[in-house]
Amino acid sequence: MKIGILTFNWAVNYGAILQMYALYNYLFDQKYEVFIINYSPEELSNLYSLSIIQKPVNIKKVVRKTLENIYKKKLFNKFNNFINKNFQMTNKIINRTDLKNIVKQFDLIIVGSDQVWNYEITKKYIEDYLLLEIDCKKLAYAASLGKNNIKDEVKDMFQRSLKNFECISLREYDSIPYLKSIYNRNDYVSSVDPVFLLDKKQWIRFATQSDYKISERNYILVYMLEFDEYLLSKAKELSKKNNLPIYSIEIPYIRIKKEFKGIKKLHDVGLNDFVKLFNNAAYILTNSFHGTAFSL
Repeated sequence: MKIGILTFNWAVNYGAILQMYALYNYLFDQKYEVFIINYSPEELSNLYSLSIIQKPVNIKKVVRKTLENIYKKKLFNKFNNFINKNFQMTNKIINRTDLKNIVKQFDLIIVGSDQVWNYEITKKYIEDYLLLEIDCKKLAYAASLGKNNIKDEVKDMFQRSLKNFECISLREYDSIPYLKSIYNRNDYVSSVDPVFLLDKKQWIRFATQSDYKISERNYILVYMLEFDEYLLSKAKELSKKNNLPIYSIEIPYIRIKKEFKGIKKLHDVGLNDFVKLFNNAAYILTNSFHGTAFSL
């Protein structure tokens, strides 16, 4: 069977790419022929663009973007190299017409995981991640709504799409009754995030491929998707109590805040490096779903 995975392959985001890696390899180990559908609408992929000039032009944003790119280029190269090395990808497509055509190559399309059904992220492309009026055999694996608050203007899309999926599994259990209230079917289930499809030994082997070096052997690791002053204050309490340094894995932008004083920020962490840093940390403080997953 030839399977295509439709997810956020365009994101420079640790959780997005690592969950994609896990699902891809889980299916590959089951002897399926697996591809990542390289669907990268410009409006979404431009969220991670290295372009300095973006409309509307704003001088402050240009200066900030220039500074950010000093850090971003090395990180983006690590992500691109990882993807090129570890996945079979389809040709890049950027619009709905091409998506309709490319799914014809596959026996099954799996949508997910990650927040593929979160309208706040996908915006007008939600219809594509729902495969609305796209003729193919389809299922959803551990798809996430982000939060159970589908906008009224897209509820009709969900109603028209959900009936055509072979089966639907959701990442969050409490999304089941919520989706039932929008389109009632009796076979919604909750499933673990793909990162849990690989066991701890597999992830430790994955981490050994990293040659990332930090000077201390014992440390406190911080991974914040959203800035959290309280989280940093607890990290500093642990640091003082245990005499341990603090490292913060920084997602691709610069956070210049006084609360980071005394904390070493890491801007060049690749995918294997990320798992290695989690595996070797004495303490982990995170407000990220996948940060929590790898902590566990």
